[in-house]
Amino acid sequence: MPLVFLAPAIEFRTGNLLLFFPLFYGTIVAASFLFGYLRFYKGSIWPASIAHSVHNAAWNILGAFTLITASPVLVNVYLVGDFGLLILIGVVIGAIWVGHRFKSGMDEAQSGAEGPTVTPAQPSAPAAPR
Repeated sequence: MPLVFLAPAIEFRTGNLLLFFPLFYGTIVAASFLFGYLRFYKGSIWPASIAHSVHNAAWNILGAFTLITASPVLVNVYLVGDFGLLILIGVVIGAIWVGHRFKSGMDEAQSGAEGPTVTPAQPSAPAAPR
C-alpha cells in the first residue's frame, strides 16, 4: 500500500483516495476469495492463474472505453480501472458463483475406500549388556 502514495512517481493514477481505497481493498478481498476458491476446489494453480489473466485482459478491454468519454480519469480510475467498480462487481459475482458452483461437490461424502495401512515397525532385539 505505501506504493499507492508514491503514485505521481510511478504514473499510477489513483484519483481521490477516499474513493480509491474502498475499491482497492474490496477488489483485493474479492479476488482473494475467487482465486482461493479456484485454487482449493480445483487442486491446481492454473485456474487461478488463468482467472488473473482474464482480470488483466478485462481491465485492458474495459479501458478502451476511456477513449470515447469526456472524463477519462473518472472512467479509467473509478469505473473500469484495475480496481474500478465494474471490476469489483465482476470479481464479487465470480467469487460467489465459483464458491456456490464448486462447494456442493466438496460437501458430498467421499468414497469409502480405505487408505493404506501402516504397520508399526517391530522392535529389534535388545542389545546385550556390556
